[in-house]
Amino acid sequence: MHLIGYMSESLIPADEIDDTVAEIVAEAQLRNITEGITGILFYHEGKFIQLVEGYQSSLRQLIDRISQDPRHNNLQFFLDEQVLHRTCPEWSMVSVNLDKTGDLNHLLIDHIHEIYQKKMQVEADGFSHTLRDFLAIPSVSVELFN
Repeated sequence: MHLIGYMSESLIPADEIDDTVAEIVAEAQLRNITEGITGILFYHEGKFIQLVEGYQSSLRQLIDRISQDPRHNNLQFFLDEQVLHRTCPEWSMVSVNLDKTGDLNHLLIDHIHEIYQKKMQVEADGFSHTLRDFLAIPSVSVELFN
């Protein structure tokens, strides 16, 4: 199993982000089921943060398609590692708009931003478990894209 994480800058107008991300997720869910890919896509202040996991060959093809997508630019990869287990095996793709959260603890975003700024490599299993635990906290209210 392999895990890839990246950040990129959205080129989607803010007033179109909800509808566009919903389209992206719908397309990804159909394709990812057949390709054995799971993942999560975050949107936060004009940036995308995405984690995808699956077989390395399938992920490389996906990353090629993502790299060609004109809806974003400046892809910066912060994870590209083998992992023992999937972080989100039940999500062919799900997305979270962090701009629509209420009392969101920004520790996760700060951590990802620090990785991005320093271009550090992190241990993939530890990062994915941190993400999973963060999303499971009852006090964290996140609004999923429809």
